[in-house]
Amino acid sequence: MQIILNQKFLELRAKNPRLSHRYFAERLGISSGALSEILKGKRKISRKLAQKIAARLLLDPIDTATFVGQTLVPGEAQDINYLQLQDDHFHLISEWPHFAILNLVKSDHCVHRPTWFAQQLNLPLKVTQDALDRLQRLGMLAYEKKKYTRTNNNLQTSDDILNLSIQKSNIEDLDMMQNLLGALPVNERDFTSLTMLLDPKKMPEFKRWVRKAQDQFALKYETTDSATAFRLTVGLFPLRKSET
Repeated sequence: MQIILNQKFLELRAKNPRLSHRYFAERLGISSGALSEILKGKRKISRKLAQKIAARLLLDPIDTATFVGQTLVPGEAQDINYLQLQDDHFHLISEWPHFAILNLVKSDHCVHRPTWFAQQLNLPLKVTQDALDRLQRLGMLAYEKKKYTRTNNNLQTSDDILNLSIQKSNIEDLDMMQNLLGALPVNERDFTSLTMLLDPKKMPEFKRWVRKAQDQFALKYETTDSATAFRLTVGLFPLRKSET
């Protein structure tokens, strides 16, 4: 448990060198004193608290099982096949390379080799191969006669996995945009924002409108005569802290 917590703290600190243990504790929903004792192995935590911390850290199902499993009673076990399936679902939704690959497969210019996908997405070969393997395990991608093809399988997963993976996906999108803002010339990307007064009670209506606009954008501009994958990210949020 201490290893996972320290690892996550170092990952966050690598993005923000000024991040403190106090802020990390607040993110986990515990006091800084409690965090210090847990990291030193002086405090045991309940299974309920372990699950809460795992959710706050957006751990994938296998890491969650490892983290929470340390609080299980003797004789209690997890189904490894079920964990692998849930883990695949989590990574599929939370990590953008999977959907980028599914789109590149549709391209008329697709070269059906892992090295080509890695080059097109500027990713390490291992990350690309892991994504390809996961898509095949989930039955969303098939490889026959030296060619990748998309299947018609739909993803079905639990609400808790879906919610956590979407949160992680949103965070990855923000990190990616921040990194690309200075790396791409202005003629190759677009970042824009608009501030306005809205009725917060109409948020469900706003979401439906945004989804519809995204679908219309894809319908109008998506083409198989390209081997360049783009990511369109839209955010809408109030400029005040939520009261709930």
